[in-house]
Amino acid sequence: MTVLILSSKSLAEELIVDANQVQLNKENKVVYAEGNVQISDNKRNIIFTEKAEYNKLNDLVRSFGETDIITSEKFRIQGKNILYDNKKGIIYSTSETVITDINGNQVYVNMFDYSTSKKMFFSQGDIEVFDNKTNKYSFSEIYIDEKNRKIVGSDVKSF
Repeated sequence: MTVLILSSKSLAEELIVDANQVQLNKENKVVYAEGNVQISDNKRNIIFTEKAEYNKLNDLVRSFGETDIITSEKFRIQGKNILYDNKKGIIYSTSETVITDINGNQVYVNMFDYSTSKKMFFSQGDIEVFDNKTNKYSFSEIYIDEKNRKIVGSDVKSF
């Protein structure tokens, strides 16, 4: 079942919710989706999970459990309990997450913020990067620019 959810701002900022089961609570304006959930935005970011809810009033999507996201630049985010604030254009989580770029480099983070408009990741904490040649780098803070394919970090250690 596919449900088109329109933001109160404009048609350009709509979210499309597709799932095996979709329920709408008209009173509190929350969409509940379960089973093969796929949520996509107009920027071509796609969220895959088994269970999610979309609060239309706050324009906030919350995934429950394992979540896989493919960004518009084809980076992959694998984590759990991820939030997408469609008003602010930020996807974020405080759970352990793996970010994989199009070259197969993997970034392991404890938290992240992703700006859908700037196409930029930010994380701080214990960050490990494994490049596609199996080199390991550790950072305490990192920025990943999807568009320009650049990583900037602080307190780097390489192994």
